[in-house]
Amino acid sequence: SQKILPVLNRVNPAGRSPVEFPIRDTVPATWEAAIAKAENPRLPVKLRRAAAAEAVQLAANASWRDPRPAYSHYISGRANFRTNPREAARHFAQAEALYAAQQETGIQRAHIALHLAAIDLRAGDIEKAISRTSEAATAAAAAQNAWLLADLMMIRSEALRVQGRASE
Repeated sequence: SQKILPVLNRVNPAGRSPVEFPIRDTVPATWEAAIAKAENPRLPVKLRRAAAAEAVQLAANASWRDPRPAYSHYISGRANFRTNPREAARHFAQAEALYAAQQETGIQRAHIALHLAAIDLRAGDIEKAISRTSEAATAAAAAQNAWLLADLMMIRSEALRVQGRASE
């Protein structure tokens, strides 16, 4: 392994120092439990939304300066996505703003853009949906995330179809 490190460092200099999120404290069990409940598809939506709200509150009270507050809002957006799109959009926007202040969070922001584009499409804001998917597709492609890229292209395709531009 000692012989290969110089080669890897030359081929990928950025690989020498991976981006680290400064999590200096331990993750509270209460926050982890709230996130686990909010992500559990077997639980009723009402319980998932309550758990997501708890995670957001715990993160806010902790004053963390890492991805946990953004992730809490993202999970809350997902928990509200089907039943309360306006509330979901509010949480996704907050998550996007928090992730934007962090380094190396393009893929997280692309996931958020996917959800926001779906909300835009459902609300009839077709141009916004197209714009969001175009920007997020770049991050998804760079991360080689085929699943996310396919979902973004599906939303974009539907938006273009609604506009009568299906051939694009």
